[in-house]
Amino acid sequence: FNIYTYNTIFSVKTKLMVFDMAGTTVNENGIVYKTLFKTLNQYGLSVTEKDIEKWHGSNKYHALEHFLYKVPNLSEHFLLSNDDMFFNKTVLPTTFFAKDGFPIIRLNRKPFRRFRWFLREQIFKKPHKLYSKALFNAAELVKHKFGVFYNGLPHHNLDSYLKSDCLRVAEHIFKNEIDLTKMNHFRSANDIQRIVYSYVALAEKRGHLQYVSSKESLHVHIQKDRHYEKLKKFNPTFFCMNDTEYADDND
Repeated sequence: FNIYTYNTIFSVKTKLMVFDMAGTTVNENGIVYKTLFKTLNQYGLSVTEKDIEKWHGSNKYHALEHFLYKVPNLSEHFLLSNDDMFFNKTVLPTTFFAKDGFPIIRLNRKPFRRFRWFLREQIFKKPHKLYSKALFNAAELVKHKFGVFYNGLPHHNLDSYLKSDCLRVAEHIFKNEIDLTKMNHFRSANDIQRIVYSYVALAEKRGHLQYVSSKESLHVHIQKDRHYEKLKKFNPTFFCMNDTEYADDND
């Protein structure tokens, strides 16, 4: 419950307020987490009830991403998509993995990222969004460990990974830091976005950096007509379509 939410609620004439119910205002006997536990194990993930306890109150897709590399028979080379993503052209395995087997890591180029972070935080005194902090935390961890800071940000589409790299990062290289985030019931300032796996791959020379252009990857907001024009103009290989709080049924 952050200040933005507080101000939004009480700056309007609120007639009805609904809070999170499961386990908060209604005793549902843990059915949410029992269902999560059952679902994960049905799909072959070796997850214990103790593991699930760490994720009470957290976003469930974070829990799934955390256990993803434990999926039985998951290929060493795999792709991850957790949004409305589309192929606009024919793709091949070589679209995602180079001849040496390492992933092609697509990022949006963001030069002067650390400087812009400093300006916003220290000069303009504007708070950073928690998602932005999670991305920055990942980059700072890699900078501290490997001595290189990556300015690139997710291109908001399919990402390529090696299962063995994900395991090493989560269970060895940054185990303590990632374990600390498992106790967060809400998005928190110490969250670590999964881009940390890609940054480590780049730092260890186990991935190939490729900055995307609009001809390769586009992020489309369904309520913005100019985004559809860009989609027609650039005809990218990948695109993602998202709604936001500004979209309505007409969109």
